[in-house]
Amino acid sequence: MPSLPYPKPSAELRMSISPPRQQGRPVSDGIPFLGRLTFKTDRSGATSLQVDLDTGLSGSATISYSSTRLFVGEIAGFSLTVRKAGQPDQHWAFDGITLLYFRFRLLAFSSSLTIDGVPFVLSGVSSPVESGFDFRLTVTEKGIPIGTLHLPLIGTSGVAFVPLGNRPPIAATPTQAGIQWVFDNRTYTGFPAIFDLDPSPGNIAVSGGYLGLSTGIPNDVEEWEASARGTITEIEIGASPQEPARLPFPWSQFRLLVSPTPSDTVSVSSGVNLWGSIAFASPNGVPTVTLQSTSGSFVTAPATYGSTRPDYGVVGPFKVQVDGAEWEFAGLTIFRWRGETYVVSYSLTINGQEYNLTALPAPAKPFNGTFAVIHGGREIGMLKIQNARGGYFVYTGSSTKLPVSAREESISWGDPPEVYTGFPFFLDVVISRKGVEPAIGFLGSTEQIVEDDDDWEASARGPEPLLETRYL
Repeated sequence: MPSLPYPKPSAELRMSISPPRQQGRPVSDGIPFLGRLTFKTDRSGATSLQVDLDTGLSGSATISYSSTRLFVGEIAGFSLTVRKAGQPDQHWAFDGITLLYFRFRLLAFSSSLTIDGVPFVLSGVSSPVESGFDFRLTVTEKGIPIGTLHLPLIGTSGVAFVPLGNRPPIAATPTQAGIQWVFDNRTYTGFPAIFDLDPSPGNIAVSGGYLGLSTGIPNDVEEWEASARGTITEIEIGASPQEPARLPFPWSQFRLLVSPTPSDTVSVSSGVNLWGSIAFASPNGVPTVTLQSTSGSFVTAPATYGSTRPDYGVVGPFKVQVDGAEWEFAGLTIFRWRGETYVVSYSLTINGQEYNLTALPAPAKPFNGTFAVIHGGREIGMLKIQNARGGYFVYTGSSTKLPVSAREESISWGDPPEVYTGFPFFLDVVISRKGVEPAIGFLGSTEQIVEDDDDWEASARGPEPLLETRYL
């Protein structure tokens, strides 16, 4: 029976704590407990959970984990002591924690946490800027809508609050805990949180978004939230004997593009030296995956493959050594879209660093279409790719078309000292009963690094209103 593997070798999630919503306690009660959750498995197979608060307190415990489902795992009840020298110890008690693989992200949720006997709700998400619930969330303050929170498809740059009434967007700044912006002389701060999780078999429902506070003059504090709801219908990509059509294991080679999991410290450009090719074959009926680096070295590993649909298949976990570095895949997704086969992975680590992978049919070529380009947290213009030779770029507020050249999968435009280079990427892939729905775009960097704003991204989804988000 398919199951959700415990995070290996480790996984770190951004942790938030909030009071149960029905109790009417203030959001601020949870702020002292913001921090990180780290899941680990040692060489003997023992599993543990570590809590690290932003205030410096920490604690850990050995835990019991089980899973009989593809997307859901359960941690049994346990307790731990969170401490720091010179501060009172805290006693944390859990009746249990649910782990969930949702939209290619690992989430953690517990509605049964007490801290020194006081009840709280715990959330664990992938980063302070969490787009896993939706990319546009309605913001309410005192129960009244005041605008929309726009989140980037990938990374932490480009977060914006758009007030109601056709007022211009306001850039939101990522913080250690979450996000912050200033609107109408009030400062809004918030952190990502899961509001509710129903792991019932068949339809897993998740609601989440942001909780926060707004402050104006001293002692003038209001609460706000931004929320969305999504579902995973397990039967859609779980084992289904009623669906005999399968996607064959490919006998072909793909152009491999790698990008680090976006952060404020790791540039997209650091993935360029990891490019190469990935090939699939089934000699003697045994599926194999071959990775070849840009240096020319290659490695082949046996793989497990399964598919219950004509447009989607999964390669199981495997590890290989490429140019002396350990590449560890929690899985590869192979899918058909618009008559072509593609490969993605959002669960690759290279020497412990997290990466995302897109593999395009060889010879690779850029995606055609019109894309909004985000650089330094703001939209700077529109990119139009017309064919395999390129297209043009237009800065916001200008009518001048700058030529964009394309060579194989790479694109570039501009003149020194600001030359933009990038490559096509699947920013997200959603698989539902209706089919495969990837979010296509480009990732790249500028030739001249200016502070932390060297990376850019281009998405086919913005700035027009997003389509209704479809979940797994």
